[in-house]
Amino acid sequence: RRAAASVPLNVAEGLPSRGRNRGAHLQRALGSARECVACLDVAAALGYASDALVAEARARVDRCCAALWCLVHRPRS
Repeated sequence: RRAAASVPLNVAEGLPSRGRNRGAHLQRALGSARECVACLDVAAALGYASDALVAEARARVDRCCAALWCLVHRPRS
């Protein structure tokens, strides 16, 4: 739960910022999103959720990770 909550909180804090502060928050958000992927893998392995539910949630988190990666790695203007 903490990793999932950390993603939007770090994005909200980082987007209005500039420079390294912005990058640091977005990098933390990406790390937390990747942690969510690991949590989903653990939930599937331990049988806490159905494979279909985990696959749907993982697809959403993967899209979130892709968007965050683009924000973190976009060229500076």
